[in-house]
Amino acid sequence: MSDLKQALVAEHTLLRQLEMRNLQTFPTRYLLPEILALSDRVLVMNQGRIAGELPIADCSEAALGLLMTGGNA
Repeated sequence: MSDLKQALVAEHTLLRQLEMRNLQTFPTRYLLPEILALSDRVLVMNQGRIAGELPIADCSEAALGLLMTGGNA
């Protein structure tokens, strides 16, 4: 396994452990596929306010993009 893959596996394991302890995580540096793989819901902030919340089943690049830019999903 590559070093990058090992690092991602370790990071994902840590995030899951935090989730099991009911601790919130804010993976802002992740790419969208990783956010969708690790989450059961996504809250999007725009200009310091929550612009929307979507269950993972309703998340798409288009819906998230609308929320990120101030639109409604």
